[in-house]
Amino acid sequence: RRLDESRYAYAAPMFGYEAVLTVSLAGFVVDYPSLWRSAA
Repeated sequence: RRLDESRYAYAAPMFGYEAVLTVSLAGFVVDYPSLWRSAA
C-alpha cells in the first residue's frame, strides 16, 4: 500500500515480515528494513 511519494507499506505474512519500504524517484526500492539498503 502506497503511503506517500517515496514509501510503501509492505507485508509478507508467510514470512512474518512487515515494513515500510523506501523507493527512489525512479521507483526502485532503496531501503528494505532489516534486510538490505541500496549502496548506490
